[in-house]
Amino acid sequence: MHTTLDTCGWAPWPDIEKLLEVVDLVLFDIKHLDASMHREAAGHDNLLILENARKISKLKPMRIRVPLVPGFNDSPEAVSAIAAFVKSELGSRDIDLLAYNRMGEVKYDFLEKSCVPLPSQSEDHLRMLESILGGQSAVPE
Repeated sequence: MHTTLDTCGWAPWPDIEKLLEVVDLVLFDIKHLDASMHREAAGHDNLLILENARKISKLKPMRIRVPLVPGFNDSPEAVSAIAAFVKSELGSRDIDLLAYNRMGEVKYDFLEKSCVPLPSQSEDHLRMLESILGGQSAVPE
């Protein structure tokens, strides 16, 4: 049986290390490299996340995923920064750009929270971002 851990990496290292004993692959989400931008969106910076990515990359096969959010991390600069980090800090890794999916907006109603509807990225915009990665990305539709 093949087991995959899907994580954003925001957890104490001992907890992640324990999980790594029973997984074969890690799907690791990186949302932004800028700590202040990450803090603004997620409520905490990304220092622990990036450090955990470095550690995991030495121990397990890992795919990096970038859930693209319009106006937050879907700029050429943001994607280039993530790609540079992955190449320099994590070695050669696959990067999957995950197009924004509006279906998740209904969760906000369930949580009784407000949500600003965002537009999905155009196919042209997604292709342009993918080209930054040198064609190594798979952009799910």
